[in-house]
Amino acid sequence: MLFSATIQGLAVSQLLPSLDRTFVMVMVAIGVSSAILESPLLVGSLMAIMFAPLNLLPFVILATILLMFIKSLQRRYTKYAPTVFDQIGDWLHGLNIF
Repeated sequence: MLFSATIQGLAVSQLLPSLDRTFVMVMVAIGVSSAILESPLLVGSLMAIMFAPLNLLPFVILATILLMFIKSLQRRYTKYAPTVFDQIGDWLHGLNIF
């Protein structure tokens, strides 16, 4: 997952030639990987160790903290939406079958 997100970051950095390619690549990779794996701390630490140069370490730390904050807000304000399987389970429980 991390390698494919890094390649996507590299592709985006090619579209933005006026910005530093490594910076764009690392930031896009952290964002994409955090969204898919839903673990910003793990992704941020692995990207800092594996891909990011030392001069980008403050940006990686800042992005990781920001993504962790966004995830905590998302958990706080997102309500659970019951799925079809929850509704079937409630229906069967009401019939005393299951």
